[in-house]
Formats: sequence, structure tokens, C-alpha cells
Amino acid sequence: MEKKDRAKLVCINKIMPTYTFRNKKTEEVFDKIMSYNSRQEYLEQNPDLEVIMGAPAMGDPVRLGVRKPDSGFNEVLSKIHSANYKSNLADKLSRR
Repeated sequence: MEKKDRAKLVCINKIMPTYTFRNKKTEEVFDKIMSYNSRQEYLEQNPDLEVIMGAPAMGDPVRLGVRKPDSGFNEVLSKIHSANYKSNLADKLSRR
């Protein structure tokens, strides 16, 4: 794969949805990254495939504990705390 194609794939992954397909004959399950229109074309060209519907990823990854807030956000909270030392934010920051 050329460097240009790899860069496209990285860029597409950030804005294109991932669809899960199942082959009706072999029961193979796989994912592909593509636009909705590309998905429709792909299904027309491959009649043995069906789309597996899953639950969309909803929720804030920080609140769900999947990812920690970045240092820039923590810095903003520290500045708010120093300007408003009597606020409830002071209690939240002191627990960390």
C-alpha cells in the first residue's frame, strides 16, 4: 500500500463510519470503513453480504472512564479553582 493510500485511510477513519458485514454463505464477519453510498454500492456488488446492525457508540468517553481528560482541560479547571476557591469545584479537585 502506498503512503498516499495509507494517509487517506487514516483520514477516512476519522470521518467515515465503520460497517460490520456478514457473509451469508460462510458466516464470516468483518468490518469496513466507508461512506453510506459506498456501502450501498458494495452491497449491490456482493449480494451474499448483509449488514449487521449494532448499537451506536454514545456517551462521553471521559465520563465513562474510557479516556482521561487532557492536561489542557485540567489546567483550565485549576485556573477556575484558583479564581473561585469557595466553589464546589474546589472539593472535586481536591479529591484527585
